[in-house]
Amino acid sequence: MRNRLLPDYSLDPRLDHWPRSLSGLAGDMPCMDRYYTGRLLTYDEKYQEADAHLSYAFTNCDPQAHGNKRRILRYLIPVSASFFTPRHESSHDTLPSANAAGQ
Repeated sequence: MRNRLLPDYSLDPRLDHWPRSLSGLAGDMPCMDRYYTGRLLTYDEKYQEADAHLSYAFTNCDPQAHGNKRRILRYLIPVSASFFTPRHESSHDTLPSANAAGQ
């Protein structure tokens, strides 16, 4: 007995040109998977892992996909910048103190 709520697409002639497996559709899937994994790792504050995934996505992205590269860089730049910590020098070391100048 056929389920009347769900249409039967197996006999639809319009779907004959569709690929039978997803292997033909997997061109940008690894890149997209790494992008979203990197985003999730960024939210979990796992920056080293996120950097690896986002860097892979950026280098393996289609060179003509400027929008995709921009989206990847939106997360990759802050994650990469988190590895570089500025050196904070105290002002006491670089400037003479007021007491030393008065003496």
